[in-house]
Amino acid sequence: MKNVFYYGSPLGTIGIAENGTGITDLFYGKELPGGAEVRETGLLR
Repeated sequence: MKNVFYYGSPLGTIGIAENGTGITDLFYGKELPGGAEVRETGLLR
């Protein structure tokens, strides 16, 4: 399962997704990759 957390930046909202072992996706906006949950994890802090 992927976890996603959103961060505000001067360029807009940035989403970072991870699968428990590493970063899997970086994107702008509030899109949510399939099967992902919005959650801040130790990897996304």
